[in-house]
Amino acid sequence: MANESMRLEESLQKEFRKMRHRQRQEFLRVLENAERRAMGKVKKCNCGNWYLCRHNKTASYNTRRPAQEVIQFRRNSKRLRRGGRSEDAQMWEDKAAEIDYGEQNKWRERIATSIIASPWGANEAMVDKLVENHKKEAAVLQKTQDVRRQVLDEKHKRRRFALENTILAEKQRLRLQVKKLYDREMQEKNIVASVMKAKKAGDMPPATPKEVEEYYSKNVDKWRVGDQVKISTISVPKFTGETGSSPEKQRKLAEEIRAKVVGGADFAATARTYSQDSRAEFGGAWDWMPRTELDPMIANTAMGLKTGGISQVLDKETNYIIVACDAKKLGAAPPMDKVRGDIQKMIEQEKSKKAIDEWMEQLRKKAVIRKF
Repeated sequence: MANESMRLEESLQKEFRKMRHRQRQEFLRVLENAERRAMGKVKKCNCGNWYLCRHNKTASYNTRRPAQEVIQFRRNSKRLRRGGRSEDAQMWEDKAAEIDYGEQNKWRERIATSIIASPWGANEAMVDKLVENHKKEAAVLQKTQDVRRQVLDEKHKRRRFALENTILAEKQRLRLQVKKLYDREMQEKNIVASVMKAKKAGDMPPATPKEVEEYYSKNVDKWRVGDQVKISTISVPKFTGETGSSPEKQRKLAEEIRAKVVGGADFAATARTYSQDSRAEFGGAWDWMPRTELDPMIANTAMGLKTGGISQVLDKETNYIIVACDAKKLGAAPPMDKVRGDIQKMIEQEKSKKAIDEWMEQLRKKAVIRKF
């Protein structure tokens, strides 16, 4: 595009130089014609009476027509001279010469100020008209060159836009191609890893009776049904609507309330003072409730506490809650033989996971990581 712009500028400069050269030649021709007319070298027309001619408006000094008054005075001088009145004839001749001299000076001044008049008798000088025409021609050429530059700029903008779109499309195509190759490579690696994991997991021995018993003892709560719990709560809202209140300040208040309770303050009295829920007037106490009917976070926290224990501040969506476990009843657990199959599967899964994790850790230690 830069070379194309340079070629356009060179072409425009060449056109401008040609126009200037042509205008200079035209101007020189006008001056030469003016000189020829001033020297009397202009070819005469074929009119019968030269003093009635309207073609040659710019006659030379040698063919200048005298004024009518000068012609009349010279005729009178000739008539008197033929009659023998030489003195009177000389007087009329002197008057004619004086008037003709003044007319000749005026004619010369007119020729000097206006080099050559237009052939059709216009008042404007031909040189002035030629200069005006040259100015108009230069302005038209300049405007034409500006338009050509604008056209070339628009052409370059369209090319640049098309090139940018092509580059973006190529980048997108390459990105998609790289993604496909990466996905294919990752899929192959995942298949290999899955096969290796399955092989490692398949090599694990089955669960022994002792392992089943130990697992059942540690995780009997998973199969227990009918757990009930009796709790008390203190609820502190995150948003009170008061000026200057914020969740951070409310959290700090909840921590201070818990510190008081843990320090020995009566939970029920504290709940009546600070709690803002439906159980505040009852000292925050709730009736016996099945574990499944409670909020999972509150139920798990309460079941994890000892009787009389106080929980940490629980962060709920709209409140900060402190839970006290007043009492709990554990439900009946099924016999171990009834859930033995499930326990064996869980033990085998844990063994497989542990073996795979150890195998992956060994691979990580052997792997060489290079940073570019």
